[in-house]
Amino acid sequence: MIAWLMMSFGIAMTADLAVSFLDPYALQRLLTVVAIICAIACVITTLAIGRIEQRVTVEPEHDHMPFMQGLREVRAETETRHFMLFIFLAMNACFMHESILEPYAGLVFGISDKCRDRQTAIGRPDPARISCRSEDVRS
Repeated sequence: MIAWLMMSFGIAMTADLAVSFLDPYALQRLLTVVAIICAIACVITTLAIGRIEQRVTVEPEHDHMPFMQGLREVRAETETRHFMLFIFLAMNACFMHESILEPYAGLVFGISDKCRDRQTAIGRPDPARISCRSEDVRS
């Protein structure tokens, strides 16, 4: 549960920070921001897991289970199967929303890319609740 909360917080925080650096939007600026975020993530990951392997003692694996057999065992449990379906649908809905609906929000509601992305990052893409500053609204 903690890992899911950390992942959700990290996605929201990164999206909000990335959006703040994308104004005014340009492809080159987008690529620069993505490269910087990826570099920061790699550095943090390296620092976090840098010496873990030195402290772990490895014992040989006795029972090797083929992947498909393990997958069948996991899917045999009803709660696990339902959770797996929920995660699949939730991630699919999240990413389909961004790739299909989000590009049209700026055109339909007349808002800038920065405003649209900020509303998505904080989880309030409802156009009735959009509160952008005047410079974020397209004329």
